[in-house]
Amino acid sequence: MAMVEGAARLVPTTDRLLRGVLHGLASIDTEGRPDVVHTLGMAALALSHLVERQSPGAVQSLQTLEGEILALLAARGQVEQNNPPADYDTAVDRLTHAMDRLRRAVSQAADDHDFFARAEQMEARFYAALLPRSAEPDATPAPRLEAESFEAYLLAKFPGQYRRLAAFKRLVGGFQKDTILVEAELADGGAVPMVIRAEKDDRFVRFTASAITDEHAIVHLLWKRGVAVAEPLWLEADASMLGQRFMVSRRAVGGNTGSAYGNSAPFPDALTDSFISTLAQIHNQPLDEALLATRLGEWSGQVSLAENTRAEILAWRHQIWLRPAPASPSFARVFDWLEANVPPDDEPARVLHNDYGPHNILVDGDHVSAVLDWEIARIGDPAEDLSFFLQCAGSAIDREQALARYQALSGNRISRYRLAYFDVMSVAKVLVSTLSAAAMYQRTEPALIDWLQMPLLSHGLYQPLVEARIAQADALRGT
Repeated sequence: MAMVEGAARLVPTTDRLLRGVLHGLASIDTEGRPDVVHTLGMAALALSHLVERQSPGAVQSLQTLEGEILALLAARGQVEQNNPPADYDTAVDRLTHAMDRLRRAVSQAADDHDFFARAEQMEARFYAALLPRSAEPDATPAPRLEAESFEAYLLAKFPGQYRRLAAFKRLVGGFQKDTILVEAELADGGAVPMVIRAEKDDRFVRFTASAITDEHAIVHLLWKRGVAVAEPLWLEADASMLGQRFMVSRRAVGGNTGSAYGNSAPFPDALTDSFISTLAQIHNQPLDEALLATRLGEWSGQVSLAENTRAEILAWRHQIWLRPAPASPSFARVFDWLEANVPPDDEPARVLHNDYGPHNILVDGDHVSAVLDWEIARIGDPAEDLSFFLQCAGSAIDREQALARYQALSGNRISRYRLAYFDVMSVAKVLVSTLSAAAMYQRTEPALIDWLQMPLLSHGLYQPLVEARIAQADALRGT
């Protein structure tokens, strides 16, 4: 098969993948970062991907960087040996195994004169269907809010109220926002646990409330209305203070009960009911003047629910940070189908969280204590929220019972076809996110391997679902 035109510019490049591994290992400081296992896991993912890719560029790049990678791996092992985090040894073994596989793949190709041509063709075919073309790297890394600067800011902003910052922990993940857990000691005793949600300059996907000022306005309004969100304490809208705009909330009690990739252990009935009733409460928020004054109001102008859905399809399909590139067959297929098969139902539009899953919900006992991360919120079809929640819950919840309970609590009638339609929409969103994450990884300095989870892992999980989800939806048309 002929090479795809411009394949050499497809990303992430081999050298870029290896540079990300190098930077990730080098960034583990002498005190041992809490995300060291995640860093090693992403490094192993990058190297394992190079084995499958068999890029001829791996030969030269690996020879150049292998010594540095192995030296850093040994050095970090020495740093961590006295107080290793959980699963550290397993993560190191995975990374070492990936290195061994990549070396073998390179050495086996040495005497194969056709290897380079075949590998280039395979790489071109694979990446033409997966990733966008590269862009010029951003010249200057974005500043990050750090413990020392935040403590000085806190003491100056609230003179006499706080004594010092007792804890500062940046959580792993977060494509557009940094999430940091802090604890501030009060001057008269006790402590206040808080969460900082800080804006990043990552050009990932543009959402309704990507700006922290917009997200804060939505959360503040919902908190005043009694929705289960973390209590917002203040907004810092001046980025010059600490290099990032951010909001601070009181840390809600509880923890997560699952992930965005499906759950198997059944949720207790009381917890299931709390999940559903909280979602119904969100959807039944009045679309009044106060709510429409937030950024959510930009989704209130469509004349019908179907037109609202079409507007969302366009917003995802034409994200401004997707670099020009031939669309992958999966990308084109899923968006063409979505545009041609918008549900004709014309129920009222509702407030949507738009990322409502166990990974974004704190649970205390058998009830929801807080719904987090409102940057993707919009006004639209409530079936979109319910569809995503049921996908995330997986076999931990009975889908038919959950649908019946939701309809009884919310008064919103949701057809099975609408649920299946938005099951397809979820796959489309992931494909957009993987494309954008790959471009982010290629162009942003330094090469942060955290970004590789989307293009190298999530894409592989969701791309095969395109045809299956479309077939399921087509079969439910009219139900």
